[in-house]
Amino acid sequence: MHCDRHRNLLRLTPAQARDDLRRAEAIIAGATGRAPRLYRPPYGVLTAAALSHARFRDWTPVLWTRWGRDWRAAATAAAITANAASGLRGSEVVLLHDADHYSAPGSWRRTVAALPRIVDAVGAAGLRCGPVQPPRGAPA
Repeated sequence: MHCDRHRNLLRLTPAQARDDLRRAEAIIAGATGRAPRLYRPPYGVLTAAALSHARFRDWTPVLWTRWGRDWRAAATAAAITANAASGLRGSEVVLLHDADHYSAPGSWRRTVAALPRIVDAVGAAGLRCGPVQPPRGAPA
């Protein structure tokens, strides 16, 4: 779970943040048939209002340990792969982007091109791709 409009939460009122999160939750649940369980705030910035809403919804906040830097105009599939997958150790969260409205135009295409390479690198490291698991002791 992320958000609906990818806005910096520091620039939103508490009501705007809650509304944005509710819209995103409804879209995800409608598309998947499952309610989200994890929450990553836009830009990695968490506000008291967003954290309060996440706790109310029993979402586990997560951040990332690696990022593909895929939003840049100069990003290539090879560079995204190197940033995201070099030296993987396991239990890592890779940050990638899937839209142009907060990235360079067409950058999502390079991210899609990098995904098979990233998955291959995960396998080569003896790891597997899977859903993020909440930390031990976090609500399930």
